[in-house]
Amino acid sequence: MPTSPRRFVRPWQVIEHDAHFEVTDAAGVSLAVVYFDDERSRQPMMKRLSEDEARRLARQIARLPTLLRIERGIDPGKA
Repeated sequence: MPTSPRRFVRPWQVIEHDAHFEVTDAAGVSLAVVYFDDERSRQPMMKRLSEDEARRLARQIARLPTLLRIERGIDPGKA
């Protein structure tokens, strides 16, 4: 039985936690979690990003709805 595609309410936001960034939609649904570790010696071993890298990645994920609307010509704006 096919289901309708799930909608994630805009805007998406980034919430900072102790060791990760969480991307949520406006309804509070968790969409992505990006982990980081600023202990340089452990990053390669733990396969974690630095805090800055994780923040930038989470922000780009949160921009996806806006970028898709720009691409489709729904919203004029800067990519």
